[in-house]
Amino acid sequence: MATSDEMAQMLLAGADDYLTKPFSVIQLQGRIMTALRLKDAQDRAVMLNCNLLTVNAELERNLDRRDSDLVHSRNALVLALAKLVERRDTETGSHLLRLQKYCRVLAERRP
Repeated sequence: MATSDEMAQMLLAGADDYLTKPFSVIQLQGRIMTALRLKDAQDRAVMLNCNLLTVNAELERNLDRRDSDLVHSRNALVLALAKLVERRDTETGSHLLRLQKYCRVLAERRP
C-alpha cells in the first residue's frame, strides 16, 4: 500500500522487487520464478568467471614457460655461435669468452 515514491525509495535502498496489495497467487508465482531465474543466472556468471580465471592462470603459466624456453634457446644459440667463432679463430673465440665474462660481471653489479 505504499506510494510510487516510497516504492522507488525501497528499490533504491536495495529491494529487488515488490508486490502491490492485493496480489494474486499467479503474480506471486511469476515474481518467484523471475527471482529464481535471476539467481540461477548470477550463479552461472560466478561459475563462468571462476572458470575464466582458471583458464587465464593456466595460459599465463604456459606463456611464462614459453618465454623461459625462448630465453634459454636464445642463450644457447648465442653460446653456439661463440663456440663456432672460437673454432675458426682461437684468438677471437677467447675474446668473445672474455667479453661474456665482462658483461656478466657488469650485469650482476648493476644496481
